[in-house]
Amino acid sequence: MMGASKVDGKIYGENSKFYGLKMFEKRMGGNMMNDTLVQSFLSVAAEGSFCKAAEKIYISQPNLSRNIARLEKELNVQLFDRSGKHIALTEAGRIYQNVFQKVEQCMADAKERVERLEALEYFLPWRRVSPRRPIC
Repeated sequence: MMGASKVDGKIYGENSKFYGLKMFEKRMGGNMMNDTLVQSFLSVAAEGSFCKAAEKIYISQPNLSRNIARLEKELNVQLFDRSGKHIALTEAGRIYQNVFQKVEQCMADAKERVERLEALEYFLPWRRVSPRRPIC
């Protein structure tokens, strides 16, 4: 089949809505960061403790530790200095914390703008409004 790719035993054609995502995921080694990993990281960074962060986001501490280890593996960088009794962000961790917080804010802004757009279209269905300014 021309223009198709076999990923994880499944064939995705170029016109498949999953083709681009699957090819990107394949190029990235099959690992894709998700919001759970990012939220786990941000919680640990904010709380300064794996135990407190796990309680805050309602997951077990071992699961939280696995999330952080997976994120560090995907980013290929150590995010926390675990020497001693307390944990601290590494320089790379501070950079990722800043970026992830900005992404989180951009997502919240985008969600709010889409909700306003949908509300406007609900009350004025004859007038389609599209956002004019960039989200971030």
